[in-house]
Amino acid sequence: MNRFAACLWKEWREQRGIAGAIAVASFVLVLLFELVVPRSRVGREDDAGLAALRLAAATDPLLSAPDAARADLQHAGVALRNGDTAAALTALDRARPVALMWGEWHRLRAVALVADERMDEAVAAFKEALRLAPLDERAHLALADSFSQQQRYDEADAALQSAIAALPTSPKLHHARALVLQRQGLYPDALAEFDTALSLEPSLPLLGKNSVYETVATLRRARQEFTAAAIAFARRVDLVPNEVKAHRDLGDIYFRQGLDDLAWTEFAIAEALAPRDVATQAALAQLHLRAGRNLEAVTTARRIIQLSPTDVQAHFVLGTALIRLGQTDEGSRALDTFARLEAADAEARSRQLALAALRREAEVAAGEGNHSRAVTLLEQIVEQEPKSAGAHLALGVALIKAGRAAEAVDRLQAAAGLGADGDVYRRLADAYAQIGAADQSARAREVYARIRRERLREIQQP
Repeated sequence: MNRFAACLWKEWREQRGIAGAIAVASFVLVLLFELVVPRSRVGREDDAGLAALRLAAATDPLLSAPDAARADLQHAGVALRNGDTAAALTALDRARPVALMWGEWHRLRAVALVADERMDEAVAAFKEALRLAPLDERAHLALADSFSQQQRYDEADAALQSAIAALPTSPKLHHARALVLQRQGLYPDALAEFDTALSLEPSLPLLGKNSVYETVATLRRARQEFTAAAIAFARRVDLVPNEVKAHRDLGDIYFRQGLDDLAWTEFAIAEALAPRDVATQAALAQLHLRAGRNLEAVTTARRIIQLSPTDVQAHFVLGTALIRLGQTDEGSRALDTFARLEAADAEARSRQLALAALRREAEVAAGEGNHSRAVTLLEQIVEQEPKSAGAHLALGVALIKAGRAAEAVDRLQAAAGLGADGDVYRRLADAYAQIGAADQSARAREVYARIRRERLREIQQP
């Protein structure tokens, strides 16, 4: 015991600053364990646990930072929290001579490079961090995420497969790979990875599990795997029993399976939690109609129409139930309204599908270097969606690539006026630069830099 106290004192003397405080705290945990657990009850497994804890304290990135680099690392952290990526990278570069062989320095530098949108350099830095520290879960996750941000999903998947080979029991890695596979449309493989992530206990925090169960259930429902979807939705309800949507989704699966009693229970709970929730009322109306409870269906449908006059299914339920009750004229009027609303809804869906096809065709054209064709297609989208900030932004970017920067300025200014995100100012800076408007380019770039700093500050806030 005295030998261990001496070790603690030595650690306090040798470590300084925040990292020293963390080091002492780590050893205090071990000291408390040795004080509380009688030595007669500490066997070989406990000794192994103590050894593992000491090893973790010795190898933790916060504790193993080179002494000469700590001040610069602290400055880099402060700069990142303030959204100043340039200052963060400058501080990290000052630490380079003494931290070059430290994997955590490369990971931190990669994080700053991602924030500075220098993705290729960030990928290289993450890879170097993993060469030096191949078991660093955070670096594996960040490397895969940097690929995903660039829609390089095959590379993200390859990176995660390599990570899982090194850390097979990491639920975060399996979860990250599931998301990548989902984005690629590889749903069976994604579901298998989600299941693996959930099987590794303790795996994810409450809200994380809630999200995973919802995703798994939604994927299985889309694949018509209703029994498996019901199991996942039920587990989600167990996690978040006061969430309206969780009960409604579970009730919907039961309804699709013809399990009306179980569906009724879930919809009733959802209604109790949110009496004015239109989606819940619509589900109850459909359940009443299918069960032949026509008066209840009429009452519920009218309640929905009061809350949402253009709800398509509410008019269908109302019309059908009224006709069943012999109120043919009123029921026919409700069904006429249903037909009109459904036609308008179908037209809107058709228009969105057509716009989506134009966007895909424009992406293909741009990918092939045919920027003039991409501009033509995106102009058609702007004509149909003149108030869409995203449409104007996409057209502005295409115009820049087509060498028509002056026209791009007009489109990008329109996008900014319609509330496009901060990236529009980076594009504006590029467009102004191409037409020789240096002052306007500098102002736009400063606006973009300020927005980016504010965004980074928000991300860093707890």
